This record gives sequence, C-alpha cells and structure tokens, in this order.
Amino acid sequence: STSYGNIPGSSDGSKDSGKTDTSDTSKPGTSDSSSPSSPDSSKNTESSSSPGTSKDTGYTTTTKIINGIAQADDGNWYYYTKNVVDTSYTGLAKYNGSQWYVKNGKIDFSTTSLIKYNNTWWYVVNGQVDTKSKTIVKYDGSWYYVSGGKYTQSYTGLLKYNGEWWYIKSGKVSFTTTMCRYNGVWWYIHNGKVDFSATTLCKYGNTWYAVSGGKMADKYTGLLKYSDSWWYVKNGKVDFNATTLC
Repeated sequence: STSYGNIPGSSDGSKDSGKTDTSDTSKPGTSDSSSPSSPDSSKNTESSSSPGTSKDTGYTTTTKIINGIAQADDGNWYYYTKNVVDTSYTGLAKYNGSQWYVKNGKIDFSTTSLIKYNNTWWYVVNGQVDTKSKTIVKYDGSWYYVSGGKYTQSYTGLLKYNGEWWYIKSGKVSFTTTMCRYNGVWWYIHNGKVDFSATTLCKYGNTWYAVSGGKMADKYTGLLKYSDSWWYVKNGKVDFNATTLC
C-alpha cells in the first residue's frame, strides 16, 4: 500500500548516473567542488515526516488511484501512473506547489544541477527546483546564470558570486577583458570578473579608456602607462591626435 500527503525534502542517498552534471559552486576558473547552499526545504502542513528520516505514518489507501508523486511504505518518494511506480519516467513533477526531479520513477535527492525539461533548463538543488536563487551554476564546463529557477539566456551584466563580481554575457560567464556598464558605472572586466585593483587602459569598441580602481576614469587627464609605454589620456580616453606637453 502507498501513503501520501507529505512533502519531499531530504535525500534518500541515491546518485544520479545520468547525463546531468553535478553543479560545481566553486569560483569560475577554479576546480573546487564544494556544493552550493541549498534552499530551505518546503513546509508541509499535513505531516512532519520527510523522506530519508522516517516512514510516513499517515492514512493509507488501496482504492484511490494515484497519479504523480507519493510516498511509499518504504519511505521513498515515487512517481506513480495509476497506482504503479512508473520507472520509465524521468523529468520534473509537481507536488505540493514545488517541482521535483524524478529519475526512473523516483525522486533523486542527490541531484544538484541544471536539468532540461520541456525545452527549458531548470536549476535543481537536492532534487527540487530552486526558484529563489540568482546565481551561476557550472554545467558541462561552463558557468550559466540562473534566475527564477531556470537558465536565463537574456541576461547580460554583473553578478556577485563567492565574493567577486562576474561578467555575464547572454546568460553565461564570459572570461574576457572588456568594459561593462552596471548600475550606471562602467566597470573594467579582466578574465571574466571586475578587477578593482586595476589602473590601466582598456579598449572597448574602437576607443581606449582609462581605468582606475576597476572602473572607467572618465574625468582623468594625464599620462597612463600601458604595455611599457606612456599614453596621453584626455577626459578618460587616449587622445591619439595629441602632440603636446603634459
């Protein structure tokens, strides 16, 4: 018999051996494999038991037809089709207001990754879609921006992650050197992140700009050393037409 009505929220120890890639929350460009902070588990007003801790002690039924997620007598959470565990199903399933990742008919609490479902890449943490986080997630060697529970390709800008500000271009961390306008300020990006220590020149478009303290120095006029040469800067830009004393 099968009992149901509780909300999943703790790992059952299974491992995802599929194509998904465990999310690496180390800084982009490093190899640290520490896991990200998981969101608070969803609350269940019907019962305080949770998968992996104790078996559901609620009412059981053998007559009601179950379609979707329910907890079995063994304490695990399964995906049912007409009262039968559907081991052919792998994907997301809604239960008690949240989306859960089901693999081969069973919630996979070990998965923290991006999961493709219905042509959208969803951010799953410990088996549950995380709709609250704005972060970057490593998947298949690249870092992706997620917001509202899914990969957001339309975003270009900066994001603070692990104490540093990273440059996102079209929803993906771009390990480049450039300028990025964010909150009304032009910031200097070096190898994908804001370099607050930089005093240098940076080419953006067809213009070379002066940088100080990690941002554009648009009021600076004077000399600035770059690549073993001294350049004349006027109002924050290299003046290639200048022939003067400075």
